[in-house]
Amino acid sequence: MWATLTPVPPRFGQGCFTLAREKLRWKKVSGRAGKMTLVELLKNVPENRSARGKIHEQWFVLMLMIMGAMCGYWGYRPLEEFSRTYAQQVCEQLGISQPERLPSYSTFRRVIMSIDFNQFAEVFNQWKIKPSANSRCCNRYWQS
Repeated sequence: MWATLTPVPPRFGQGCFTLAREKLRWKKVSGRAGKMTLVELLKNVPENRSARGKIHEQWFVLMLMIMGAMCGYWGYRPLEEFSRTYAQQVCEQLGISQPERLPSYSTFRRVIMSIDFNQFAEVFNQWKIKPSANSRCCNRYWQS
């Protein structure tokens, strides 16, 4: 269903955090990048923000953005709402401590505007395109 990241992906209903968490939790990739989790791949996305005033790690903001989008939170303010609502659960799943301050809508905006979308999409697709053990190939498209 989420084989590639496109600029305008389909909207998913809110309340699918569990589905998004399970999709992001154990997925691994192989190939050029070796075996890497999505977090490790997101850490490799080049940082274009200035160091001055930077509070949040870019990979964490990108992870919240991906998970929020998978749950139907489109836009800067909905992503801020998602991070306020689910940050504790996301941090527990990632095995990190919850930051004192969560990303605001303007942080999401700055990160989204600063990243090179092609590099970000390539990283996401490296993680997502790897077929799972239960998948089968049919006409060059993976089906689960």
